[in-house]
Amino acid sequence: MRILVVLFFICSCSRLSYLTKQGIGQVSLLNSARANQKILSSDKINDEQKEKIRLIVRYKEFFYRYFNRQTTQIYDKTAILDQDAVTYLVIRSKHDEVKAEEECFFWAGCFPYLGFFNINDAKDYASAAQEKGEITYLRPVYAYSSLGHFTDPILSSFFYFDELELADLVFHELFHTIFFIKNEVDLNEAMAEHFSKILSEIYFSSDIVKSNIIKGRRELESKISKYIVSSAKKIQGQYKVSCPCDRIKSKIIFDHFLEKDFYPGLDILCADIKKVNFGECKLKDKEWNNATFAATLTYEDDQEEIEKYFAKQDVDLQNFLALLEKKYQDYQKSKNDSTFSHFLLKS
Repeated sequence: MRILVVLFFICSCSRLSYLTKQGIGQVSLLNSARANQKILSSDKINDEQKEKIRLIVRYKEFFYRYFNRQTTQIYDKTAILDQDAVTYLVIRSKHDEVKAEEECFFWAGCFPYLGFFNINDAKDYASAAQEKGEITYLRPVYAYSSLGHFTDPILSSFFYFDELELADLVFHELFHTIFFIKNEVDLNEAMAEHFSKILSEIYFSSDIVKSNIIKGRRELESKISKYIVSSAKKIQGQYKVSCPCDRIKSKIIFDHFLEKDFYPGLDILCADIKKVNFGECKLKDKEWNNATFAATLTYEDDQEEIEKYFAKQDVDLQNFLALLEKKYQDYQKSKNDSTFSHFLLKS
C-alpha cells in the first residue's frame, strides 16, 4: 500500500495508468510461460523452433560459465506470444531536433522511449504525442530484459532470428542482468552490444564458416550504423543552422535532406547487402524521421567509444567486465556530478 501511495503522488494519472497496464502485461507474460521441457514435448512447436530453444539454453549456459557467474532461472521457460513482437517502443522527438524525449521513473531512472505490450496502447501514446507537435517512431521489439527483476522467459518472438543473430540477442539481454547503469540507456546499450558481439565471436570461433559469416555481417552492420549515425548528426546540424522554426519549415528541411542526401546513400548500402546475401534490404521501407534517427543514436552513438576504450585496455572480455565494475564502484564513491559514461570515457 505504501508503494502505491508513493507512485500515486509521483506519477500523473496517465503515468499511473501506464505503469498499471505494463505491470499487468508483464505478469500475464510470466504466467503464460511454460517449462522448456514441456514446450519441447509439444506437437504445436515445430522442430526449427525447438532447436532455437535448445540453442538459447546453450547460449545462456555459456554466458554464465564464461563470466563465472551463478546461473539463473532466466530462459528456463518459454512463452508463446499471440503477436509477432513482445512489446512496441515509441520514441518521441521535437520537430526540429534529433533527440529522444525522455520518460523518467524514480526507481529505474530515465529512458528515451516507452514500451507497450499492447500495440493499440503504443499507437494511442504516439497519437497523443503527435497532437502536441512531436515526431514519433513506433517499432516492434522482439526481445527485452527486465534487468534481473523477473525470471524472463524465452519468447516466441526470438524465433524470428537465425542462429547467429540469436546468439547476439541472448548475450546482449543477459549482459543487462549483470551490469546496468541507472539513467544511462545509451551507455548500457553500447556496452551490451559490445559484449554480445565479442562473446558471439568467441562462441563460434571454432567454426570457420560461421566465423566468416559473422565477420562479414559485422563489417556491413558497422557500415550501416556509421552511415545512419552520421546522417542523424548531419540533419541535426542543419536544424541548428536553420532553426528554431515551425513544423512546416522543419519538414521542408528534413524532406530535402532525405531526397538529396540520405536516400542515395541507402541505395549504395542496399546494393552491398545484396552482394553478401544478408537478406532483403528494408532500409528504404523504414519510416525515417527525427525520432527514428534519435532511436538509432540511442543504440549506436557510444558504440565506437566503447570499442576504442576496450582496445586501449588490452584485456580480455572477463577482465574488461571486472574493470567496468571497479570503475563503477569508484564512480559511486566519488559522488561525481558527471555521468558514469563521462567518468569512464572522458576522465
